[in-house]
Amino acid sequence: KGITDMAIIRLEQLYPFPHDDFTVQVAAYPNATEFVWCQEEPGNQGAWHRIQHYLLRHLRKGMRLDYALRPTSAAPAAGYLQVHQEQQKAVIEAAFRDNLDNKPNPGAAHHEHH
Repeated sequence: KGITDMAIIRLEQLYPFPHDDFTVQVAAYPNATEFVWCQEEPGNQGAWHRIQHYLLRHLRKGMRLDYALRPTSAAPAAGYLQVHQEQQKAVIEAAFRDNLDNKPNPGAAHHEHH
């Protein structure tokens, strides 16, 4: 896509949350104004609900926290290859969109750190 103003931080440990390491990673991008949590699991599964509070704690004042994930579902997978591929594409597009207010799927929303 030719994106040159975006960084990807991979968080491999959810518990205990790596507060010091995450603070260093966020500080490495002083011009960042947005942070997008991405996960392949549906919104009611995965780490989003547990992790968002930790993320907000480490973001600078005024930074926006957003997420890109699959729509809420009773199952962790769609069960059909075509649906899975469509959902996967939507998650990736949501993660790399240039405007957080443009929500291309029901699994995208944002919060602002005050």
